Amino acid sequence: MKILKFWEIAILLLLFMGGPHAQEWVIGEGMCPAAGHTPEEALEQAVQAAMRDAIARHCGANIVSQTVVQNFMLGADVIENITSGHVVEYEVVKRWEENPDPENNPLNDLIKVQLKARVVCDTTPSDPYFKLDASLNKLNLIDGEEVQLTVTPSRSCYLTVLNIMADQSIYQLYPLKNLPQQEVQAGETWQYPLHLIAQCPPGRDKVTETIYIIATREPVQLITDQVQQETHWQGEFLVWNTPQTCWKTIVSSLVRIPRSQRTSVVLSYTIHRK
Repeated sequence: MKILKFWEIAILLLLFMGGPHAQEWVIGEGMCPAAGHTPEEALEQAVQAAMRDAIARHCGANIVSQTVVQNFMLGADVIENITSGHVVEYEVVKRWEENPDPENNPLNDLIKVQLKARVVCDTTPSDPYFKLDASLNKLNLIDGEEVQLTVTPSRSCYLTVLNIMADQSIYQLYPLKNLPQQEVQAGETWQYPLHLIAQCPPGRDKVTETIYIIATREPVQLITDQVQQETHWQGEFLVWNTPQTCWKTIVSSLVRIPRSQRTSVVLSYTIHRK
């Protein structure tokens, strides 16, 4: 009797939850900060966030995001096979304003929306010819050495590069604060534009870190008004305050992209103390 691996069980569960034409009414919730937006803009962004939430709930993406938090290496396989979906009809059920900390931050009003949406899950298979040839200059680095990353896609695409550190903190290496996503042409070798230096934390003889590269046929923006409060900038790099928020955001973004339009690769490397 064949014993299914954890990620195979997760994929089967996703397919069971959302067949190729499955659709039903699903509740979704979303929000948008009121500051910096007109009331119409804030409402529209809250509605879009609520639709992403409905898709994630119906197509099994919530299970995926929990899996990644528990074990990234297993979760990365599951992310690759997330069932995508789209909303064909929706109705706003409730709209309200809320301030989580009115005494210390009276201008931090949030526009919140609850809607019911009719969601269709799409189980279109991945594109077997959409691949990434990605490599590092070394898989075993000494503290202070430069980390060089190159990626060659088989199809024209846009890249998102994340660095999962030894303590599970997550840095967005690309796009950068002052360098947005740019299309990489099929067969073109893309080299990471900044100098990355390997650093072994104090008190550790060696650590293992991971670079996670996501490629999509269309540009994707992970940072939205809904998650800005969960991140901060450290120089050119965006840093996620918690890994849970990062993976939930990635999953909710990818669940709207058909599997044939995305692919990914994981590179792990070890940093040794001198």
